[in-house]
Amino acid sequence: MINETVGNERGVGSRSMLAARWIAAALFMLALGLILGLAIMGVFDLAYAVIELVWIDWNGIADVPFYPLIPATLAGVALTLIAFRYGKPERPMDSMGAAAKEAADEVEVRAAASGYSNGPRRPLPVRIADFLLPFAGGGPVGVAMGLVGFIMSGCAWAKRRVMSLCGKFGILAGEKDFSKRQKTLLYTIGIVGGFVGAAAVVELFGLGMVIPRVEAAPISLEAVGIGALVAVAGWVLGLAYVACAKLAKRLWEHANKAQRLLPLVCGIVLGVSMIFLPHVGLPGSDAYSSQLMGNWQEVGPAVLIATALVRTVLIAFLLNMGWSGGPFFPIVYCSICLGLGIAGAFGADAGTCVAAAVGAALVAFSGQPLMGVAALMCCPVESIPVIAVAVVIAAGIPRPKSLKGDFARRR
Repeated sequence: MINETVGNERGVGSRSMLAARWIAAALFMLALGLILGLAIMGVFDLAYAVIELVWIDWNGIADVPFYPLIPATLAGVALTLIAFRYGKPERPMDSMGAAAKEAADEVEVRAAASGYSNGPRRPLPVRIADFLLPFAGGGPVGVAMGLVGFIMSGCAWAKRRVMSLCGKFGILAGEKDFSKRQKTLLYTIGIVGGFVGAAAVVELFGLGMVIPRVEAAPISLEAVGIGALVAVAGWVLGLAYVACAKLAKRLWEHANKAQRLLPLVCGIVLGVSMIFLPHVGLPGSDAYSSQLMGNWQEVGPAVLIATALVRTVLIAFLLNMGWSGGPFFPIVYCSICLGLGIAGAFGADAGTCVAAAVGAALVAFSGQPLMGVAALMCCPVESIPVIAVAVVIAAGIPRPKSLKGDFARRR
């Protein structure tokens, strides 16, 4: 009887100790998630701080007509030096998301993540510089997608730390990985910590991202008809990006030894383009770009349409020739410029033209009809009928098999 009592007490004690260790592991994961949230959102906000410093503050001080050529060229020089020291980017930035999803294990995920941040074997400070330089240089590249590599690497880092702690606690019982249930619990806790950290940065420093928005498209047959016509133009713009991206990839592959100089060439071309068309640069989700919404009628339809076309080509070439970032919101901003240009040229409603152009361009760019819903980022819900028509048209127009969208197929 006494032995049974002692055994029961030891069993209860063992279960309590195991529970305490799992609670400690969960709290550790929460702390790691918090750290990652703070760090990643901090880098996110830093990108917009760099844009404001270089393109608003310093630009106002310098006040020279050729100013865009200076930061764009310097960024190209820096990116070229990084390429000479650490090698070319492992893969184009806009295709890494699909590659990461296809990774079968953590090793492949980590390789994909490091490739997304422009190549493995690069120290963290170099990767951060590689991420920030395109924004300092005025590159029309997306901020959020450029962070995916840091997020994936951070998640792998957090998992290794927690597994190491659990191994020391002896609660993995010799297993090489957590069970599905344990992963769900720990990862959820880590995500909560990450959101708390990100929210803390936003609360303290604000959100650098500024998304341009247009007024609602009127609900009428005329608006739907205009939207249908503009949708064709948006579809052409989105498909033009896919075609230019494929051309840029081929040029990169055949550049041989000159490959590492291409970031500099891109920087010079970008700087010259921004002298004549100021809005071809920057992500399009920044304070500088949002100024267009207030004075687009003064810019002129021809300039707006030219901006949309040149910007689309630049995005495709920059992202496939050594400049880091993503294409998603920059393409949205190209579509906004196109829609405003068409509205100004034909005296049509701006909200209608922008909703149709953005919805159709996103479908053509991605190859996925559901992507058109993202047009609601810059359009109110009242524009849904126009967006829906644009999505149907863009999805229904036949497209060459060689021009599938970057997100439409697994690589």
